[in-house]
Amino acid sequence: MLVEFVTELFAFCVFIMRTVATLTGLTYKEINAIVFLIVGPALVLLFFCLWRLEKRKSEKISRQRKV
Repeated sequence: MLVEFVTELFAFCVFIMRTVATLTGLTYKEINAIVFLIVGPALVLLFFCLWRLEKRKSEKISRQRKV
């Protein structure tokens, strides 16, 4: 059951990437590179930075409550 779900999800993602490639005039490989080499790592960095900001806010609030 899980294997079927993953297979269908993969096929759907490939379909979307091929559709985007057709609409933009880029190749499937170029879309794949943009998604996995640029967008993916950029999102990881963004969420890491947001996490650090929230952690600092939380620590600042904790220090203020102790006083």
